[in-house]
Amino acid sequence: MLFFCPGNTSSYAGHECAPGHYCPAGTSSQNQYPCPPGTHNLLTQRRSLQDCLPCPPGLFCASSGLREASGPCAAGHYCQAGAVTPFPQDGLTGDICPRGHYCPQGSGVPQACPAGHYSNTTRNAALSLCLLCPAGFSCEASGLSAPSQPCREGYYCPPGQLSSSPVSFTCSAGHMCPQGSASQTPCPPGTYQDHPGQAMCNLCPAGFYCAGALHPETGVLSGVLSPVPCPKGHYCPAGVAAGVEFPCPAGTFSGQAGLARASECVPCPRGKYCSSAGLTAPTGDCMPG
Repeated sequence: MLFFCPGNTSSYAGHECAPGHYCPAGTSSQNQYPCPPGTHNLLTQRRSLQDCLPCPPGLFCASSGLREASGPCAAGHYCQAGAVTPFPQDGLTGDICPRGHYCPQGSGVPQACPAGHYSNTTRNAALSLCLLCPAGFSCEASGLSAPSQPCREGYYCPPGQLSSSPVSFTCSAGHMCPQGSASQTPCPPGTYQDHPGQAMCNLCPAGFYCAGALHPETGVLSGVLSPVPCPKGHYCPAGVAAGVEFPCPAGTFSGQAGLARASECVPCPRGKYCSSAGLTAPTGDCMPG
């Protein structure tokens, strides 16, 4: 039946089944069989409930007898087919926008936050609410509710990284980058690192010193690339930051660089005297008498 037949009529002519409704055999009024909430019907002369179409994704159909959808799904939610409200939460016709995603108005499915971002909150309505991956971490996939993992040792991760080992941010020589580094750290005085991509700095070896240099304009301490031999007249135990920290004591001297212990300083020879510490040669001859 494609029509309805009101009482006291001899013909169904002019009584087409209206949009938003269906008219099985024996229908007596125009509004007798409205399409239920969550469905709509744009066409006339529909005969069964199956002719009522589920509300399209991204839209909702709030009432019965609808020709068209009621409107778009609300921002922060998504509406799958058959939604009856702009704020669905049943998980079948739609739901709250989940973590790691965003849902603008009219969303049929959640949109994943892109790689390099994450979101630990629900009901996000726009891409701008996806957070940039924090410094020291990587966000390697789309749709993340938390960062993927800490930055790998030997690398540092500024905000927004897609990889935990970004080649562009390999730790440079003279610096160290432990796991989770947001930036590279200069090797402190007394240590050094002569290779890139390292997690830690090495202790300056005995017989050498490792002193960082301050940049004349920025005042930033530069990392130590390689040890420097201990200067003449001095000795350098392991981990020394300054070459003049340990002078050979008075009564001794050293004309040789790279001493590691005080015992390597040479006693002042017979007929000479060594009046002060840190001498590279005896001070002079012993005076007559």
